[in-house]
Amino acid sequence: MHGFSVPLIDMERRQAGGQPAAAGAAQTADAPPELIWHTDRDLAADSTARRPDAQSHLIRELASAATPAERMRLFAGLLRIIGFNTVAYVTLQVVNERVARAFMVEGLVPAQFRGNYFHERYFEVDPRLAIGRAHAPPVVWDLSQLNKACRSRGRDPRANRFLQEMDADGMRSGIMLGLPVPSSGFQVIVSFTSMNPRNKWIDSSILAQTLGLGLSLHQLAAAYRRTIARQSVAATVSERQREILLCVASGLSDKQIALRLHTSVHNVDYHLRLLRKTYGVRHRSELAYLAGRLRLNG
Repeated sequence: MHGFSVPLIDMERRQAGGQPAAAGAAQTADAPPELIWHTDRDLAADSTARRPDAQSHLIRELASAATPAERMRLFAGLLRIIGFNTVAYVTLQVVNERVARAFMVEGLVPAQFRGNYFHERYFEVDPRLAIGRAHAPPVVWDLSQLNKACRSRGRDPRANRFLQEMDADGMRSGIMLGLPVPSSGFQVIVSFTSMNPRNKWIDSSILAQTLGLGLSLHQLAAAYRRTIARQSVAATVSERQREILLCVASGLSDKQIALRLHTSVHNVDYHLRLLRKTYGVRHRSELAYLAGRLRLNG
């Protein structure tokens, strides 16, 4: 299965057939997403997960590293063994299909990362991200494919700058994964890059190893994602909305919430509609699931 990739025609079909044309195509007039950095020590704060039997050997090895620096060195070594030069683990907070914030861990970004991907809104013209955010199969890419895909979608000066910076930084081929964070308002993107100008070196064995490493990293970062989710809730909802979320997580009906909070059912319904809109969920059950995962009273 040498040279496995998501064909360019598939990228185009996805964009034309109802999938997002870009990771935020309607956002052009908006300000760039807020870019929030976290240190390596924020990763895997409780990575000695409660079910060690459910962890892979790789996760246990990464989690047992004596220091964050040692963990990052181990991860970097595994990355080089597979054949990649860099990895980026990015958690996107999505509000009404708009990327509002991007959370990044210092040890899990390329050393040459300048932030332009978000500051210059390159993510809007990156053909990989539309597929990654739809949680489609992994995108195996190289710059020649990206260049052709960008040209097929029309002229945008950002596309040329994006591709030039990718080339200058030695990011010329790789794999991008979109990993789910169900009913949370967050999406995770993991990007592995190589200096190799063509993606033909990425065979089925490389793909399998990369998926294993990406999924292990995703599981290792579970506590980190819960932390940033709680912080985001505190920053984006009022105290009354936080109280309502707690009640929803406890399984209370609108009438029961209104009685507990000494307000009207109409007011409860109003805040629930705002909360569903804020976190991009459609149903009460999804909102309850989100509230439970965020551990708002923790």
